Amino acid sequence: MISRKFTSFLLAFAFFSCNKSNNSISPQIKSITESVYASGIVKSKDQYNVFAKTAGIIKTVFVTEGDSVSIGSPIFEIDNTQVSISEKNAALAAANASYASNMDKVHDAELNLGVAKKKLENDSLLYYRQKNLWDKNIGSKVELEQRELAFKNSQLLFASAETKLSDVKKQLKLTSDQSQNNYSIGKSLKNDLIIRSDVNGKVYKLNLEKGEAASPQLPVAVVGAANVFCFGIKH
Repeated sequence: MISRKFTSFLLAFAFFSCNKSNNSISPQIKSITESVYASGIVKSKDQYNVFAKTAGIIKTVFVTEGDSVSIGSPIFEIDNTQVSISEKNAALAAANASYASNMDKVHDAELNLGVAKKKLENDSLLYYRQKNLWDKNIGSKVELEQRELAFKNSQLLFASAETKLSDVKKQLKLTSDQSQNNYSIGKSLKNDLIIRSDVNGKVYKLNLEKGEAASPQLPVAVVGAANVFCFGIKH
């Protein structure tokens, strides 16, 4: 015969077993997201390494990291004595060789041409006058030949003076143009001493400080668009 205590235990067990909640899982249809992990670098749009066009010492730093820049904004100024002197010499040479500075040579050639023209006119008049006399059997043949020779010499001198004037103008123009081209090159080289931004954006990194040496082989800064980034995977 089952004892009263055992019977009570069975009833309690059955009660709690029946009241215990069943844990169940219902299937659902969802999109699966696959995650791929890789190492890489974050770069801004239009990011590029800034290089100096000429070697020298950093003279001035116009920006700090994080500053906004626009196209043409100066970043560094390089001190290069040789380039600066060359630009000044080219400027002096251009001024000295300019067409306007050498107009006295043109005026001299024009004066010589004017003198040769007057001599030609005079010798021409004397020659034809003597020829008319000779046609009338007046005068000697020697006088006629002398007038003719003087007339021909005057023609040659006039032609030579014309050529000289033309040559002086051409040479002056050539020298002036060449010296001006050299000056333009000198200015361009001097402008290269200012390192400028090629984009509208932000300075992300400065690799040099004032007093340090810059060279065209190593980047001096990193510049790119502001707040526009892309991710590149390292290989």
